[in-house]
Amino acid sequence: MIFGRSMHSPTAAGASLRVLALALLLALAGTGCGEGCSGGGDAPATTGAAGNTTDPGTQDPNADGRVNGLTPEQAALVLARVGTREITAGELAARLAAEGRYTQARFASPERRREYLDKMIELALLAAEAERLGYQNDPLVVQAREQAMREEMLRELVDARVQRA
Repeated sequence: MIFGRSMHSPTAAGASLRVLALALLLALAGTGCGEGCSGGGDAPATTGAAGNTTDPGTQDPNADGRVNGLTPEQAALVLARVGTREITAGELAARLAAEGRYTQARFASPERRREYLDKMIELALLAAEAERLGYQNDPLVVQAREQAMREEMLRELVDARVQRA
């Protein structure tokens, strides 16, 4: 029972699906899967110090052009395809780089990085199914997405001010 309702009632089931869709679409933003899961995230790409285009969350390229330890060729390697969406080695490295030190250490081995990639694929599949079912238009999902965008914008503004100071 959730909030006094049986999980088998239509109301509870619909609410559970909306909560699941909300969680999936918020996770979708984290995987970089934006409109229609076609590859781009919500945040725009930026130009790094060496003039290379980088996804949000990646570090500036080193002097040798590497980002998160990968050459541009390595970063472009497609690890998985979910529909029309491609998950690249660069995206995987950027996602891991954005995690905390504990998580980075936990996924240091190739086997564990494969598990992380499998979770990214699973989230992309679930998000694609949620979109196919029309959850991107659910008012709760729209509201949560707008809130996530506001929070990300504010976080970037604060980070920019801190860097200037």
